[in-house]
Amino acid sequence: MPIVSMFFGIVVRMYADDHNPPHMHVEFQGRSHVIS
Repeated sequence: MPIVSMFFGIVVRMYADDHNPPHMHVEFQGRSHVIS
């Protein structure tokens, strides 16, 4: 999925077509969190 932003080692990806509702994954140091 497209990377929305990268800063200080934090990667933010947007998942719009994966499943509802559209959500974002935030990855940092091997950890991933989902924001919807």
